[in-house]
This record gives sequence, C-alpha cells and structure tokens, in this order.
Amino acid sequence: WFKTWATPEQHLRLSAFRTIENRRWLLRSVNHGISAIISPTGEIIKNIGLLEEGAIVAGIRKNSGQTFYTRRGAIIAWLWSLLAGIAALTIRWRSVKA
Repeated sequence: WFKTWATPEQHLRLSAFRTIENRRWLLRSVNHGISAIISPTGEIIKNIGLLEEGAIVAGIRKNSGQTFYTRRGAIIAWLWSLLAGIAALTIRWRSVKA
C-alpha cells in the first residue's frame, strides 16, 4: 500500500491527536503501517515500525470520565462556523452601508 511514504507516519500522528482529544488509550493494530500503543496524552508508548512484524505488550489503565470534546465535540465547530458567519455578515453589512 504505502511502501515507505510518509502516510503511515501521518496516520499514526493523527491517531495520537485523537487520543489527546478524548483522553483515551489507543491500541492501534494495522495490516500495513505502524501499529502502536498511544497514551491519553498522545505519547507513543510502544510501536512496531512500517514493514515490520511483531507483537506489542504493555500495561494500560482504564480511564473514567469524558472530556468536553467527547461530550460536546461538534459544538466547537458549530460555534466557530456561527462566529465566521456573523463576521461575514457584519463585513457585508458595513460595505453596503458605506
């Protein structure tokens, strides 16, 4: 699939970002790419590199509770969209008024 492209590393980094958003452990197992265990802080605890075979063993802890993003995720995007819309309408209104 990816051979030695940057894509597997990008997928791994995006996965680490998702663990930070949700404060959850991620056990990432892929057929062709980088398998890893990622902590809730985005730290890659252990990994198996691209085009390598193996197994990962590590201890993880159960997390309780949810982050604001997990509970209300989409509201952040909607608020920014609303703010951008208000700004665009304000600019438009001022240019018509002038």
